[in-house]
Amino acid sequence: MPYYAPMPVTNADADPTRRLPGGMKLYAVAIFVGLFIVPPLIWLTGRALFGPYANGGLFSLWGDFFGELARGARSAWVVALAPCALLALLQGAVALSRRLR
Repeated sequence: MPYYAPMPVTNADADPTRRLPGGMKLYAVAIFVGLFIVPPLIWLTGRALFGPYANGGLFSLWGDFFGELARGARSAWVVALAPCALLALLQGAVALSRRLR
């Protein structure tokens, strides 16, 4: 019976995104943007147009946002998944333009 020596684990083997296809990585980035980049942009825009956030600062908005996500509020889910929807529309437009050539 052959003996198989354990192989050393490299950093590339430990990287969980290494196993994901390229499209999945794009959608993971889009979800990250929807959760952590879009809410501060909404806060900055609201602060510039309407004044300070009624419940506090940026971190209060994030707490309210994640609380609404946990409760299943459609508005919070639209904000979180909007970058994914835009990415899907962009990919569809590119695919359609290639097909029409």
